[in-house]
Amino acid sequence: MREELLESLQLKDADEYTGKSIYLVHDRVDHTEVKPFMEVIEKSGFKVLIPEFEGDLLELRKNHIENCGI
Repeated sequence: MREELLESLQLKDADEYTGKSIYLVHDRVDHTEVKPFMEVIEKSGFKVLIPEFEGDLLELRKNHIENCGI
């Protein structure tokens, strides 16, 4: 996956947004480790959606379902 993202980065302008998004699901403790992936995905023209970790449980669940596209 990483190689494909890096290849697509070469094909697109860094500021070009395609209108598509990717929901990058991860745990709070892994947020620092996923930042490089977020940057590559954004540079490939995608909007990166990430989970929320603080707030009302029902609101967090609602946001998760919306991000999944369910």
